[in-house]
Amino acid sequence: MGQTLGRAPLLPAPRHFSNLPKQMIYNLWSKFQDSAEGLGLTQDEFLGILRECLSGYLEYSAKKLDQIGKAVFTILDDDSNDLVDALEFLAAFAVMSAMNATEKARFVFGAFDLDESGTIEPDEAMMAFRATVSGLCKLSAIDPPSEEELERVASMVFLRNSGPGPRNPPQAAPFATLSEFVTFCEACPEVSSWVAYYSDLDEHGVPALLPEDLDDQCALLVLHGGRAVRRSGPEYAAMDLDTGGGASAGIEDRGLASDICQQKPWQSTVVPYTVPTDAPGVLSDAAPDAHLELEWVHGLNTKQGRQCVGYTGRGELVYPAGALGVVYDLNLGKQRFMNGHTDQVTCLRVFVGPSHAVQGDDLAVTGGLTSAPVTLVASGESGRVPKVLVWSPGSPTETPSILASLKGFHKDGVSQLAWCPKGERIVTVGASAFHCVAVYNWRAQELLFCALGSEHPVLDCCWSSPTAFVTCGVNHVHFWTQLETGDPRHRVSLQSGGAKGHRPPPPGQANTKKPPPKQAPGGEAGPSSHAVAFGKTRGLFGKKAASQPLFCARPFGPTLVVTGGGSGHLLVWEGRSCLRMVKGHNGARGHQTTPPCDCNCLVRLMHATHAATTSCNIHRGDHGYARDWRQEGRSSAARPGRGACYRLLGREAPAMEHPA
Repeated sequence: MGQTLGRAPLLPAPRHFSNLPKQMIYNLWSKFQDSAEGLGLTQDEFLGILRECLSGYLEYSAKKLDQIGKAVFTILDDDSNDLVDALEFLAAFAVMSAMNATEKARFVFGAFDLDESGTIEPDEAMMAFRATVSGLCKLSAIDPPSEEELERVASMVFLRNSGPGPRNPPQAAPFATLSEFVTFCEACPEVSSWVAYYSDLDEHGVPALLPEDLDDQCALLVLHGGRAVRRSGPEYAAMDLDTGGGASAGIEDRGLASDICQQKPWQSTVVPYTVPTDAPGVLSDAAPDAHLELEWVHGLNTKQGRQCVGYTGRGELVYPAGALGVVYDLNLGKQRFMNGHTDQVTCLRVFVGPSHAVQGDDLAVTGGLTSAPVTLVASGESGRVPKVLVWSPGSPTETPSILASLKGFHKDGVSQLAWCPKGERIVTVGASAFHCVAVYNWRAQELLFCALGSEHPVLDCCWSSPTAFVTCGVNHVHFWTQLETGDPRHRVSLQSGGAKGHRPPPPGQANTKKPPPKQAPGGEAGPSSHAVAFGKTRGLFGKKAASQPLFCARPFGPTLVVTGGGSGHLLVWEGRSCLRMVKGHNGARGHQTTPPCDCNCLVRLMHATHAATTSCNIHRGDHGYARDWRQEGRSSAARPGRGACYRLLGREAPAMEHPA
């Protein structure tokens, strides 16, 4: 059967039916069972099933759908007998759908469990692999594997270990259950590679809205949200005293003047320095006995960082200003400062949770009382070798204190970060070319996972569960799910992340050398020995939404994720598919309390509560309009609630930006 790599090359007609949602695949199956009289479908039956199930989703006219359907029927009917195998057609459509690998394996199992016994026998497994692979090869115009290869893979489904050791070879079982079949499909490299071959197909017929197609505000947010602030050698040496020593030494070796600027023409004509006749006395080298204390900071960073303002458990405001983290006590009218950063703070998130999020000595700097909620702050910065600081905001009588420093992986800045729901992990996104993603155990200061993110700017990230997170940005959204240890993708992810060990010492000798740092994509430090792996799945906009810049993402209920788009819509996602697109906001003019419907604006900020009923507050850029949304029961519907126009409370002032 062999393994496959890359992305499957579908023929033009089948592309219209790629990436179908799970519900559409099961609608096709139900319609086939209701209307077909056998496993062979005529052209009229085939077209009738497509019209009944897909005309509304694809939004095609009956004439266009029939034209495409006839072309697909001709491709599948390679023996020209005016019949297509229904199971071959349905299994092929399922494998190239938007379902995940487990859902695809479950569907194929159910389709070929002909006696509905809950198990499949060897002949049914052989039929399943032959029909599925045959249909996919026809739709892609590639040569199918040989019959012997298919039979070999199908027989492996029923092999069971008879005991440990080489003297107990695997024995063939008479049947396989659903869980055994799914486990085999996920663990077998050949089967999983074929599923992956058809799992990341390009979307067909989905319009793309680029930032320049929307408005100037959208283009500016994309420009500043994904841009890296690059520092020169002298700037890096002067700003980062921890890791800028190498650059500083290089400047001294080359000579200070050569690094500052070239010699001006008039400098060669100046009379050389001579000792004056009345030379002043020698000045003391001791530092002057004078100190400055920061009292107040005006403004905050809003040009590159969004959603960087949060509340502590005591109701204090936390936000970045330049290279500072500011804690503003609204009741006392005082500010406290965290000055551990060496460059501009580009992202900041506040975590308020139970006291078990911090353990040991850290409790002393986060409030001390184990029954009180704990407030933690994570902030990232720009710079050649940026760091993420985890710190406590302190109390009215205590200054903020740094709990952990995460450094060494990202280059050119950290653009986004997010807290895990339990406060144990942090996901970060770099500002480098491929916007690398990293997951840290901040308490142990360990890099658990790293991978390439996207070549397009990543504008937000969030955790949807303790083992899954979401990244979104310019015309893309990616869903990252933690893999089980036995998943074959777990090993591939660790290898691509660069978790390579060092060579052990010879027998009888102690290992006196420090192991070299593990390397990740781009030559950055790789994950630790406690590494985990996450699988990345590209989100599919489908026919429900236009591909567009996504500025914010938040979990919405237990299984859904909501993203805010540049067109002013809320996109509701389940799995990797966009279920619906809800018009969140329209443009506002003047001081209207409700937005009119004659111009659009972008959704740039979002917040989700942890209550049973989830709400999202959306901030509409220059118009300052927020709206509350609530999930209707367990459905994917989002019901709009109350809204407020912030222009009535006070005009938004772009002058609040802190200069870079």
